[in-house]
This record gives sequence, C-alpha cells and structure tokens, in this order.
Amino acid sequence: MIIKKELVVSNRKKAEIVADLRKHDFRPFPKVAGAKASGETEPTEEAEDEDDGNESQADFDYLLGMAIWSLTKEKV
Repeated sequence: MIIKKELVVSNRKKAEIVADLRKHDFRPFPKVAGAKASGETEPTEEAEDEDDGNESQADFDYLLGMAIWSLTKEKV
C-alpha cells in the first residue's frame, strides 16, 4: 500500500496511521499478549503510553518498525 501510495506514513501521527491500518483490516500483533504468554505480568511502558482504548498502537509496531530499505525497488 505504501509503494502504491494507498497508505501515506510520512509526516503523520502514529495514531492516524494505526487508525488507517485498522480501517484496512491489518492484523494487530499485541506485544502484551506475547509477554504474558512468556510469563511477564507487568505492562510495558509502551503499552501504557500508547493505549487508545481496547487495543494498543504498539500492536502494529511489526509494520511501522520495518526498515526503510524494505521499500526499495530491489527488495520489492
């Protein structure tokens, strides 16, 4: 979607991008669920800071944290 210019991430707030990802039915991967499965009980600071209701913005870090070179012509 970024390559096709259907999703713009540059110069936008993370909350807006996450809202677009949810609107387009991208799958969230909660960090907290993975941490709880491995025995952690305390919420992470990121999860506390980025919580926007029932789901966290950090649920989409797997997409938003991609390396920019992933979008180069060679990689695509």
